[in-house]
Amino acid sequence: MPEALVYYQHNTTLARYFRRKHHIGYWKMYLLKQHPGKAVRDWHTPQLVKAQIVLLPAALGSLLGMFWKPFGLPIAIGLWIASGLSMLLLSNKIAQRDRPVLLSAPIMIFVRTLALGLGMLSGALRFHVFRFEPPS
Repeated sequence: MPEALVYYQHNTTLARYFRRKHHIGYWKMYLLKQHPGKAVRDWHTPQLVKAQIVLLPAALGSLLGMFWKPFGLPIAIGLWIASGLSMLLLSNKIAQRDRPVLLSAPIMIFVRTLALGLGMLSGALRFHVFRFEPPS
């Protein structure tokens, strides 16, 4: 219907955005417990975001291991470069659509990736490791 109206409210603070993305990651793990095939064939989460969810914690963790000789520093640099390149790929898409948004994109991508990853970790612990089920 061309005359239909849709109202959508964006998160107004970075903390609310973080909470929303954490919530999405958390409940995604429950969904994946019910439908494991969706981990690969998930139309909602682009493959690039899935890669970022793996790369960011690895890059952050590499800060602890970068003094491990002789491989720590090269591994840390490689992970940070890969993480940065994944942000650049998304930033390129953003630049094509809305240049002013590009200024906040790295922060938003970092927060989104961290929140989704932490949400997925806590959801995995609850639903897959400890096997708690949500109340009916």
